[in-house]
Amino acid sequence: MIVYDKEARVESVFSCQLTYDTTIESGNIHSADYFGTASFVLNAVVADVEGNTFDVHLEESDSGSGDWTDIAGDHNFTQVLADTTSTQKLLVDMGICKAHIRAVAVAVEGETTFSLTVLGLASSVGDQTPTPLTVEQHWRIASGELISVVVE
Repeated sequence: MIVYDKEARVESVFSCQLTYDTTIESGNIHSADYFGTASFVLNAVVADVEGNTFDVHLEESDSGSGDWTDIAGDHNFTQVLADTTSTQKLLVDMGICKAHIRAVAVAVEGETTFSLTVLGLASSVGDQTPTPLTVEQHWRIASGELISVVVE
């Protein structure tokens, strides 16, 4: 549990199991719901099938209904190969992203089970402006370490 004078925001983007050649897209994540940098955490287990790979990348759009493009910079998770378990984290500055963000996941050949979660500070709580998390705090959260910090 993180204790701040502001609220944390945790959003499960999606969690599912893909089989064979499948591409899926998450629902829209609203960048304005987050203050500063958010952590995108991917957990994936890829089956031991020859040629099996799993890729996830982040895209953005002004409208959320079309014209999706890759987020500028390196916002692709490293490809996960067959017979591998992987936990990866990306830090995304939500303040410079377009209004809507989505994740696109592609599984090739075998079975993949995965989850993708977004962690960050809510953009507003009442009339208060949140204090951004430090990079160290993002990594401690993403690694599953429970932290308690009180900002006064």
